[in-house]
Amino acid sequence: MKIHPRWTTVVLLCALVACSAEQESPSAERDLPPADHVFLNGKIYTVDANRSIAQAIAVQGNVIVFVGDDDAARQYIGEQTEVHELAGKLVLPGLHDSHLHPEGVVQPDVCDLRSEPMALEVMVPFLQDCIERYEIADGEWLIVPQWSFSNGNQPSERYPTLVAALDAVSATHPILLVGNDGHHAAVNSQTLATAVNAEGEKVGLNRETLASDFSEYRELIAVDASGRPSGGVTETAVSIFDSPDIWNLVPMADIVGDVAKVFASRGITSVIDAMGSRENLDAYHALEQSGEMTFRVRAAQFEGYYTPKSERGGIESIPQQLEVWKAQRDEFANSRYIRADSVKVFADGVLEGNPLIDPPTLPNGAALEIYKQPRFTLDDETGFVDVVGYVNTTSEICRAVRANPAAYEAEKDVAAFIDANGHHPGQCIESRGVLEFEEAYLRAYIDALYAAGFSVHIHAIGDRAVRVSVDSLEAARKAHGDNGQPHGLAHAQLIHPDDQKRIGELGLFVAFTHSWSTPEPEYMMTVVPFIDELSGGISDLHDPDNYSIKNVYPVHTVEKLGALVVSGSDAPVERRDPAPFLHIEQAITRDVEGQPEIPVLNADERLDIHSSIASYTINGARAMSQEDSLGSLEVGKLADLIVVDRDVVALAETGRAHEISETQVLLTLFDGKVVFNQEPFESTAQR
Repeated sequence: MKIHPRWTTVVLLCALVACSAEQESPSAERDLPPADHVFLNGKIYTVDANRSIAQAIAVQGNVIVFVGDDDAARQYIGEQTEVHELAGKLVLPGLHDSHLHPEGVVQPDVCDLRSEPMALEVMVPFLQDCIERYEIADGEWLIVPQWSFSNGNQPSERYPTLVAALDAVSATHPILLVGNDGHHAAVNSQTLATAVNAEGEKVGLNRETLASDFSEYRELIAVDASGRPSGGVTETAVSIFDSPDIWNLVPMADIVGDVAKVFASRGITSVIDAMGSRENLDAYHALEQSGEMTFRVRAAQFEGYYTPKSERGGIESIPQQLEVWKAQRDEFANSRYIRADSVKVFADGVLEGNPLIDPPTLPNGAALEIYKQPRFTLDDETGFVDVVGYVNTTSEICRAVRANPAAYEAEKDVAAFIDANGHHPGQCIESRGVLEFEEAYLRAYIDALYAAGFSVHIHAIGDRAVRVSVDSLEAARKAHGDNGQPHGLAHAQLIHPDDQKRIGELGLFVAFTHSWSTPEPEYMMTVVPFIDELSGGISDLHDPDNYSIKNVYPVHTVEKLGALVVSGSDAPVERRDPAPFLHIEQAITRDVEGQPEIPVLNADERLDIHSSIASYTINGARAMSQEDSLGSLEVGKLADLIVVDRDVVALAETGRAHEISETQVLLTLFDGKVVFNQEPFESTAQR
């Protein structure tokens, strides 16, 4: 067995305790040293190559020394052994969350929308109460995380736009709502007034400066029918506002201990920090030094999210940036629990448009085909949106708009255009979304990271972003050979069939966020109509022939083709709780629980329970380059394991998969130590 250098002590310890590959029957004639922990009378789901099931497991120090039956396991019980009577309960390897943001899993004491969908009429008094409750003085910023950007937000006659609603909250506080996806934001007029251009001048964001100072952000800023900013902002456009840090509302150093407790209570013993900042690395180091670490972390290093485009370096800046990543990798090379040998790359943004405004905001995720321009209608009573037609962007009038957009900027000209054509001239725009960086930069950066021996971890949502990412990784491998690291994509919401095959051939990992694979109609209306033409409106939303439906989260297909399917909750996106068993369930069901009338989302892409568990265990260990020591419960591996309150395998195999999300972790053993123990699970020490 190949052992990572840092785990050489495991091999030595195994030699001392006479570890054997014959797990079922250790010799009674040997003088077996007593174990520190023995788990009896359980269902030990080992996740080994044969998916073996055992009754018992024994741990000496931080190493598994026995997996087998109860009688043989009892030979490891000594006077100081802690014996855990499982009473048939399920034991799994410690879980790997392969893409999340640890600083976001703890609920801060701030005004927080908690991802609850709210109509604008409801949101206004909620935020007004926040200002009073948190005693935010006039002129101070109100930064509000976890705004549900894709659900709720229904306008009203009084509040037709986000900016109108947020202006009603306060005329004396700049307000910024941070989307629960980390890519969207909403602002009021006070915030718009703080916009700073590339020359450092505070010119404000308005109709005029959007056409001049901030024209490069045009696709990232929502406007109303008059061309004025309507409050919606995405991606790097947020960086133009003179706001405080919208990410670190509470310093990571203050909450890292609570982060560890959250992970332990959810059975998560290994994570990939998907934006591993210097601040996070320092916090992890302090926690490790304190002896309170409950998880292993691979930091996908990243700094400067929402950095203004004017401050970004080009290809020439890559060597300097690489030196920073290398120095941090070297700094943590001998850490027991922390590694900084991965780097995060953003290829694009997200695939959600906004159908609640006119003209609708298009998705900004990088797409292979031009986004369609649907015309929407809103049912004021139900708050639901439907598609009533599409703008023909190839028409003569649309070609005229694109040829001379300045002729359609005046309000009177916009009104005349709408009267004559039935849609806003802004819907003549043709867009395939945007790559986060120029394609040449992405290719050069990924090549440099690969050549330097890093694991490359790429955020890619749209099918064009996926293609550019796969092209870049494929080219790097051809140029440099196998650098010995796992490389892959996070999210991969839409993958063209050609690229599904290439991902498998390259053996890339794909960190899917399974809870997003739900066919909830309100959300799907923010995506599908911009990719597929719904001639029948909402009744065609789930048409299995739609390109977006056939290729959305193709988990099972890429698994069959050779990709490494792993799970990444992306917490706090959508929810702060990493909720691993919710994701395990959704990977199996891909439906809306309790609404059987809604079709399963791309049903052929569902995973079985064994693949779903593997995505959180052995596959996650492979994505973190620690499969030789973790990810399955086998003799000689490190003792990261959990006990849960129900048999999720049996639930899935008896048609009760919807109960999996209710699973509670009863005990978490990390590196041989109990770091979480919840009643009614009990253990006894044999003293």
